[in-house]
Amino acid sequence: MRSYSSLGLCLFSFLTACATAGNDMRTNDDGEPASDESSSDGDDDDNVLPPTSASASTSSETGEQESTGGDETTDEGETTDDSETTNASDDASTGEIDMTTGELPPIDDGDSVVAPAVLLQFRATADAPVDIVGPLFNDEALDVRGARYSDAIDPLGDEADHLRFSIVPGENDPYLRVTLECDDPAVRAEVRDIDDAVVGFAACGAGQVSILLVGATSTEPYDVIVRSGVDDFAATNYSVALDAFCFGGCAYQPIEA
Repeated sequence: MRSYSSLGLCLFSFLTACATAGNDMRTNDDGEPASDESSSDGDDDDNVLPPTSASASTSSETGEQESTGGDETTDEGETTDDSETTNASDDASTGEIDMTTGELPPIDDGDSVVAPAVLLQFRATADAPVDIVGPLFNDEALDVRGARYSDAIDPLGDEADHLRFSIVPGENDPYLRVTLECDDPAVRAEVRDIDDAVVGFAACGAGQVSILLVGATSTEPYDVIVRSGVDDFAATNYSVALDAFCFGGCAYQPIEA
């Protein structure tokens, strides 16, 4: 009986080993070996590898570098930043030096032949002579016996200044005594009639000049134009005195606002 027991034990061990081997070789419905769940087809997100640092910042197809803020490098190798810059030449209209040319912007106080800086009427019995600094652009003429006007001319856009006056004559043709004070002898004050013809002028530093206004009437205005006699001149301050009916010299009074 011992021999049969040994044989049964041996047979039992053999069958157990076969069953274990069968489990390792289980198949699917098509008869092919079943794959292990741990080896998926790549659709499982747990099996997707994270991008490397090189692939996260650079595209292998375009070669473009992603921007992370701050300074950037352009294709030409120039480095730019995100800070705001201003163009110095944009400040030219404010009176500051244009950094692209090193020059001041043109200076123009706005007077012209059609828009004189001051409008005057000279009359023997009018108010006292006035002292004027800079353009007034007054619509109604100042009724005075004389006037002194101070301003500046500049080659950068304000080459000449324009004054306009009418005069109420007496029995005879009147004289206008003109004195121009400045530092440039090339500057002059020209008196022109309604036809723009020069009837006389006073040069800078030449003292008082008497100009006869032939056939003057109160309805025909004259212009006084202060300008340089040469094209190349420096900015110049000046003062031009117009004595029509002061009789012995004008004592110019500051104009009242």
